[in-house]
Amino acid sequence: MIQPILALGAVGLAIALVPPTSPVAPQGTDLTIPHTFQGGDPALASEVNDNFQAVRTHSNGLSASIKALEDRLPSSQNLVTVAPVGGDFSSVSSALAAAGATAAQIAERVAVVVLPGTYAELATVTVPGGVTLLGSNRTTTILRVEASPAIELEDAGQIMCISVQNTLIAEAVIGIRAVSVGPDSKIEDVRVLPPDPATFITGIGLYDSILTVRRAEVLDEDTFGIGVQVGGSSDAVTRVAVEDSEIRVNPFGLDAFLDCEVVVRRTQFRSTTPIFAHFDGTFVFVEGCELTSTDASSIATVSQSAQLRLATSQLAGDVPVVTTGGTVRVVHCYAADFRALANGDT
Repeated sequence: MIQPILALGAVGLAIALVPPTSPVAPQGTDLTIPHTFQGGDPALASEVNDNFQAVRTHSNGLSASIKALEDRLPSSQNLVTVAPVGGDFSSVSSALAAAGATAAQIAERVAVVVLPGTYAELATVTVPGGVTLLGSNRTTTILRVEASPAIELEDAGQIMCISVQNTLIAEAVIGIRAVSVGPDSKIEDVRVLPPDPATFITGIGLYDSILTVRRAEVLDEDTFGIGVQVGGSSDAVTRVAVEDSEIRVNPFGLDAFLDCEVVVRRTQFRSTTPIFAHFDGTFVFVEGCELTSTDASSIATVSQSAQLRLATSQLAGDVPVVTTGGTVRVVHCYAADFRALANGDT
């Protein structure tokens, strides 16, 4: 069983000289020593104690972060930690590979717990089946990946509480991708940052899959690309839900195509075209959402026999729904000035 280990190496003796206090959550990932000494410099006891205090506070903070993350998980789960200093691994990819092997061997889920920090990876970060990639939160745990997709989610893999940024120089990139995954897979509390350098990006790409995306924050209004793309095929069931999320990207917030069912609830869109549904077999249901067209071109574009249902949502501005061979039904939706829109088919 993989267990969390907090090893501080050379700083251990310094910590042992100071009585323990209650844990303090870390404010950053770097250990800052307030006083430095050169050979022959006098060292005041108060300054040495200040240095010990800084090491102790940093160590306690790391321990508190690990404990807080452990508390989020069932006690039966096996844990491996990643941290810039003091974890089982310093590389997220290495930790995931080890966790995947363990999960396959013991037939139990393994959690890779990533402490606050920015982690650079040169290849796609793959989350194997049976493994949960769990960051501290999506603000302080950041993966910068020089590959596309930045994160690949395998069947029964899970991603939670983390930010990802693609740093690959390419014409187009993908942030998080899942292909042929089932309902045991999970994407929750994630943030997809704009690519660096700027390029066309698909924030989250889900293909031939059945899963739910919850509390995702995707890109920003200056980013060129697609927030969430869902694609299906005639020989696979594709059923995706997006809930309680915020998607800001141009031109398309949600792009759904070909033999897929997508349900979107309680999500904010700010895009040139928030919803784009196209090709046979595509059905999109939008409920309790806020849709804003950033250039007043269209709230949605529906084409090639696709179907869209808009229910109890706020449609910002006097912006049309464009249909070219698709069907749209609007039920109890409201414009920005709270004028009730007519119900019916388009």
